[in-house]
Amino acid sequence: MSFLYSHPPGASQVGTTVTLARDRHRPKPLVSDLVLTCDFPDSERGAQTSADSARQNLVHQICMFHHLVPTSIIGCLDLQTHAMFKKFSHENINSKANVKSSSQRALKAKLVAQFPDMEPVVDQIIPKKAQLVHVKCQDRISLYTIDGKVMFFQHFDDELVPSLHLVHQFPQYFPSIKTDRGAIKFVLSGANIMCRGLTSKGAELPDEPMEKDQIVIVNAEGKEHALAVGKLTMSTKEIEEVNNGIGVELLHYLGDGLWSYHE
Repeated sequence: MSFLYSHPPGASQVGTTVTLARDRHRPKPLVSDLVLTCDFPDSERGAQTSADSARQNLVHQICMFHHLVPTSIIGCLDLQTHAMFKKFSHENINSKANVKSSSQRALKAKLVAQFPDMEPVVDQIIPKKAQLVHVKCQDRISLYTIDGKVMFFQHFDDELVPSLHLVHQFPQYFPSIKTDRGAIKFVLSGANIMCRGLTSKGAELPDEPMEKDQIVIVNAEGKEHALAVGKLTMSTKEIEEVNNGIGVELLHYLGDGLWSYHE
């Protein structure tokens, strides 16, 4: 099955062909090949990054609606990935320093403030006698490690974000969302998660509302362990009501540079 999309002015080609294969786990009657023309608002015309984002949104929505998964992408279509550790390596590290006891206590307090359920286990995560190391990286990214393993990270002075190694050890202490099966490949390539991947059959949002900018772990239909960590771009209520656009900005995912990092 192929879809042909027209690009707004500013894109590098006239059209993009995307070849898709039906998800065998969700059989539906075959439909004819379609040719779609995508119309973009004036605010997005002439902006390559906006065009890429709009195309990513459109392709994901069509995949979700028809239960399709992409098998090849031809032309200039770019399912842009924004996860900060996609190409992370030791070369991105600027310096390392031991964290003082007073700063360590402050980091513990910040973790508990962000994730209140963690309070009973925070001393297991950062033991009093353990040496926490601050690893300063390019782009104002900070890693906090114990025995060479990343426990959490931070961009500039923003919120602390748990690593997947920590999430897999203490999954019950972090807010979580679940994507449907069709979003898994997108997540594991570092793509942001669209709202429709969080509201369709197989996906799950928590009963208790979560607000915009909440750090969440990303589970997936049929998977035992979390695939990624991200940040809500809108509240869970808005995700359900709007059901369009990006719902979770991906920060860290299985297989990225941070997952592979060890001192």
